[in-house]
Amino acid sequence: MRTGIIFLRLGVLLGPAVFLLDPARGVSADELAAPQSRHAVEALGLFHRIRATEEHVYGFSIGLWRDSGEVFGLFSHYEGPPEPVYRGIIRPVELGDSGELSFSLSGSYLRYSFSGTLSGNELEGTLESSWIGREDLPSTTEQVSLARNPKGYQATPESYHQWLRKWEKILGVAGVR
Repeated sequence: MRTGIIFLRLGVLLGPAVFLLDPARGVSADELAAPQSRHAVEALGLFHRIRATEEHVYGFSIGLWRDSGEVFGLFSHYEGPPEPVYRGIIRPVELGDSGELSFSLSGSYLRYSFSGTLSGNELEGTLESSWIGREDLPSTTEQVSLARNPKGYQATPESYHQWLRKWEKILGVAGVR
């Protein structure tokens, strides 16, 4: 059995609680703490700046969704071969009333942090990336302007749980956060 700290949600945040999680049940701490919806997830958009050559792809894409007021998404970084250098689920995403947007996520060897603004058909801001455990390698900071893909994501799941299962299957690793 694993022990995890999660937050109870009963309309308001009550605080951290410790639960024993049974991996055989297939329920993670993130799923327990996830938004509970009774309606379809709202797709906020797919934003990207991708440049492709015959053999390589460069750039970023960020897909954003909202469920019961909570924003989450999918981040992809391309640098070389067509498969992303890093792709991960971003949760939580902070989205203010004026469109201020920020998030952080970490993979096994890279950490990303974004702070910017979502307005109309653009997501603009500062994207920082750094190596985890490799202080000898340089971190990067760049200004990015990502355009909304008018096609976006065609299918909208009914719940955060359905969305999470879909993307975990596509990412190929259950539990990617």
